[in-house]
Amino acid sequence: MLIGRQVFETCCFAWRAGITATSATGYIVQFDEHLHDTQLESNAVGIGPTAVLRLQTPELARWVLSFEGSGAFILYSRHFPAGGDVYNFMWRAGPSLSYRFDDTWSAGAGARVMHVSNGQGLTPKNPSYAALGVTLWLAWRL
Repeated sequence: MLIGRQVFETCCFAWRAGITATSATGYIVQFDEHLHDTQLESNAVGIGPTAVLRLQTPELARWVLSFEGSGAFILYSRHFPAGGDVYNFMWRAGPSLSYRFDDTWSAGAGARVMHVSNGQGLTPKNPSYAALGVTLWLAWRL
C-alpha cells in the first residue's frame, strides 16, 4: 500500500513521494552450517518512505500508459527475510495502465518486478528475494 502525494508532473513524467506499508507471510529456505536446507518462518510487516518515478504517455480519451519505478527504505517488525536485518530496500518497476474518471478520481493496474534486500552485499546477513506481481490502485487528487 502506498499513501503519498504527487510532487511533480508534466505530460510525460511524474514524481511521487509517500509512505509504503507492506506485509509478508511465508518462509525462506537457507543452508545451515552443514549445508542442509533449513526452512525459516519469515512473517513480518514493514513501513517506510518511498519515491516513485513515472514515464507516461499523454492522456488519450482519459487513458494513460506508463512505466513506473520506485525505491523504498522499509523498517520491519522483525528480521526479514529470516536471517536478515530489520531494514531493507525495496525496488519495484513495471508497466501500468490508468483511467481518469473525472478531475478528482482515477484508477489503474500494472505488473511489477520487485527486489528486496538490505544492501549488505552477498553475505548470510543479506537474504534477499525477488518477486513478480500485480498492482491495483485507486487515486484521489486533492
